[in-house]
Amino acid sequence: MNRRLVRSAILAGLVLVACSSAGPQGATNTVAFIPDYQPGGGTTEVVPQGYTAATQPIVVTLGETDATHMFIDLAQPYAQEGPVTFVVTNTGKETHEFVVLQTETPAGALPIVSFEGEPNRIDEDATGVTNLGETGDMQPGTTMSLTIDMAPGHYAAVCNLQGHYAMGMHQDFWVTPRGSTAITASLGETDATHMFVDLSQSYAPAGKVSFIVTNDGKEGHELVVLATDTSAADFPITGFDGEPNRFDEDAAGLTNVGETGDPAMEPGTSLMITIDMAPGHYAAVCNLQGHYAMSMHQDFWVTGAPV
Repeated sequence: MNRRLVRSAILAGLVLVACSSAGPQGATNTVAFIPDYQPGGGTTEVVPQGYTAATQPIVVTLGETDATHMFIDLAQPYAQEGPVTFVVTNTGKETHEFVVLQTETPAGALPIVSFEGEPNRIDEDATGVTNLGETGDMQPGTTMSLTIDMAPGHYAAVCNLQGHYAMGMHQDFWVTPRGSTAITASLGETDATHMFVDLSQSYAPAGKVSFIVTNDGKEGHELVVLATDTSAADFPITGFDGEPNRFDEDAAGLTNVGETGDPAMEPGTSLMITIDMAPGHYAAVCNLQGHYAMSMHQDFWVTGAPV
């Protein structure tokens, strides 16, 4: 039989195998990673021809949702450090602009004051805010390209024409260190008794991994990344730091390699944490009181570095 067919047949029949050891419920599972296995028929993201994943342009659309709401949509909320090209199209019926600001302030939290003698704008010259580049006014239906040499960190993409920022024209944008793999993480609640950690993918090559974390919920959350052989769902809930309904992050076999930190992330906020990660299994969790028990845990794998 053709070797490729044999390999495909083997992969199709493989399942994740759990190895058991004694635990508080009788067994604690460890998990095994199968390279190239994609449960549920997952597909690999297609990179536009002529570009690598690190250099492809960021497609941006500007426009209006209704009379009181406007938008900036980014094809992805991150890029690697170096020259970043934004291809911006005004799909709306009004004039818009695209401005890239370097700032540690969340894109939606810049104070609305006055700027250049006009009210209802943000101050692009404020302390902690640096304008790195902009398109200028764009008429409906037009497209422009803007290339900026960007260092790692947080940025705000905005339209600062009078009143437009207040109507929703702002987006957070992150620049990761060169060579880092970007993983987006969403935290939140499904209902009163269920919460989630959603990762854009469950694996990355060894080396720097940048987790771009957004709290999409209505409560405070955190993201903690632990190196461990234990399945992310199988930590015993024994209490931690004097609080019940948490697991012990200092337990044997667990190593905290990075976290969003204290205080908890407020709803609607974003953070980026970059971790140098060795091959192996990790658990991405929220360990605030009661949150882990309500399903805030995901397995994450680091594979050998690409050849």
